[in-house]
Amino acid sequence: MIKDILKIIFIKIKDFFSFFLKKILNKEFSSLKEYILFYKKKNNKKFKYDSILYSSENYQTKNINNFLSSENVDFVTNPYNQILIEFIGYFLLKYKFMPRILDIGGGFGQNYFYLKKVFETSCVYDVVEVESSVNLSKIKKLNHSNFFINIAQASKNQYDLIYTSGTLQYILNYTIVLNSIFEKNVNYIVMTRNNFGENNLVVAQYTENGYLPVHQISFEYLKSLISKYNYSIIRQTDVPFSVLEGNLGTGSFGKNLILKKVKN
Repeated sequence: MIKDILKIIFIKIKDFFSFFLKKILNKEFSSLKEYILFYKKKNNKKFKYDSILYSSENYQTKNINNFLSSENVDFVTNPYNQILIEFIGYFLLKYKFMPRILDIGGGFGQNYFYLKKVFETSCVYDVVEVESSVNLSKIKKLNHSNFFINIAQASKNQYDLIYTSGTLQYILNYTIVLNSIFEKNVNYIVMTRNNFGENNLVVAQYTENGYLPVHQISFEYLKSLISKYNYSIIRQTDVPFSVLEGNLGTGSFGKNLILKKVKN
């Protein structure tokens, strides 16, 4: 009993210091150019590479090895998928079939296995990822999903839903990707764990694997796209502050959003 209590206390202390370390090592920049100079210097010095972390072949190789050595899904504890699961429940009730999904930043398609277990059925779950990740998915012959390096590659496929979670703020050209998402003209867009703000800041987010760029996505710009492409917000919730999940940069705020195409 005492041993278990001490173990819990140790984990809590470790988590606190990890949170504190990440908080003080994050740096704000007013331009992408300043950030790039910083991360290249820091990542080269400490982590021995100068690419964006998610684009690193070594980093993605480690991720796919972890994926292949696991059971592909953490079925018990996956709180990041709560909104996706709730939305699919709504979609099934309304349309009586599983939505065809394109995930922007979906890794190696782990969510395919998660959804298959939750709903006890297969589904179309395709993924847009960085080139190093897509190449590895082909080398390892992953066939549960189709993998693309951009949304345009998936142009021939029909989807009911575009899903992206904790991804957009890490993309250097996020405005281009946002436009591509809306241009796909699907019925629903689900965006969770987003980092919004109007100060146009880029934060160098420290992780144990290297620095990552976190943009403040302009919520006003997003609203202009929602209007331009004839969507409406049917659900909107706040993302609680967390140094690990975004909300980075002075004046930032996190939101989960479900958008629906409005028929003319």
